[in-house]
Amino acid sequence: MKKLKSYNDIGNWNFTDLNIVKEKQNTWDMYKELKKCVDEKSVVLDLGTGGGERALKSIPNVGLLIGTDLYENMIKTANENLKAYPERRAKFLVMDSLKMEFPNEMFDAVIVRHTVMNAKKIYDCLRKEGHLFVEDIDKEDCLELKKEFGRGQQFETAAQRDIDLFLLEEAGFKKIEKHEIVFDEFYDEDSLIKLLIKVPIIDDYSENRKIESIAQKHGKDYEALKRYIQKNTVSGKIRLRRVLCGFHAIK
Repeated sequence: MKKLKSYNDIGNWNFTDLNIVKEKQNTWDMYKELKKCVDEKSVVLDLGTGGGERALKSIPNVGLLIGTDLYENMIKTANENLKAYPERRAKFLVMDSLKMEFPNEMFDAVIVRHTVMNAKKIYDCLRKEGHLFVEDIDKEDCLELKKEFGRGQQFETAAQRDIDLFLLEEAGFKKIEKHEIVFDEFYDEDSLIKLLIKVPIIDDYSENRKIESIAQKHGKDYEALKRYIQKNTVSGKIRLRRVLCGFHAIK
């Protein structure tokens, strides 16, 4: 089985081939909050836009939407997806979020979803009273699953929510709201296996991703997965508890 060397090897992050049912436990949604803060003249930046699907679907039709991603194949996909939205005033650019270069006070709002950020550069490119919305993976995300494997994203490291808050405060943001986003996802076994191979919940994108062995349905990792499935199957579906952290900061 081909080893994934990086996020770039994933290509288009399309999850339509996975059989997933979601049940939200609370109601904070940064895209709903964004809609309260922008209008048809606003300029909005979407960092780590990937293939642009979420930005095009969830960000309202503003004066200008700019989406950036580090990887060329993601931006190629985003530009292809843009063709289905001829009314959108949008452009997609290859850019490193940590080294982004935009004029000061260019944007009315910035979206950062599940990607790295340079909070100071974001602060500088936001207009006064501009809005920053962040959604990130919480340390508690998929915690019971990670316990079965004995490893995983943030399993033995500092909580990303604490790191994000520190970066926002250090950058100069004074008005910061924190939110916990909790929901359950339900999978069949094959869809859960595909998710774990595609997303770095258990292993990152190193040359030796042990998690890929679960596709063969044998070995220690598959045994760990089976234990999790036995403990978390509800009405024939496997429950995965997702926990995200959200921030709404105003310059």
